[in-house]
Parts: sequence; structure tokens; C-alpha cells
Amino acid sequence: MLTSSNEDGPVYRVLIEENIKNFIEVQCIGMYCVDNKIEGSYSALEDLPQWMQEKVALLMMTSSTPPTKTVEGVGRRVNAYTFWVYQ
Repeated sequence: MLTSSNEDGPVYRVLIEENIKNFIEVQCIGMYCVDNKIEGSYSALEDLPQWMQEKVALLMMTSSTPPTKTVEGVGRRVNAYTFWVYQ
């Protein structure tokens, strides 16, 4: 279950498609997603907003073996290709 230590902003699911080269899907989760302009498909990590690139890069250095742990203020790696990122 997703629990956020970031109560003041949205949480994003960042999915790096393993079977489709250069495809990243970003989806906002929760009640802070109204008028969200970050959601959608991206062709590379470099196309994500800078703050999101940095957080995903940090989470990529964590283990994808369950149970995964939350990195305070950053997010959580769910599996090898899925990340929850706090804004």
C-alpha cells in the first residue's frame, strides 16, 4: 500500500516500460492531481522535469527486491521498472 510522508503534494507513479524502448509513463496518484501537467508519456528520462529525474535516479540506486523501502522526501522503488516519486 502506498503511504506518503509527503502530505503536501502529489505522488507520481513513474513506469519505465521494459518492453518498449524509450517509453516512460508518468501518472499522478491521489487528491493533489487536479490540473496536473506532468502526467503523460515521455520518450526518455531526460524529458522528465529535472526534480523528477533526480529522484528517479536516486531511487534507481535502491534495491528492487521486495520489501522495498521508502526514501524520506523522495519516494519508493516498487520494482525494477516502477517508482513512486514525491513532488
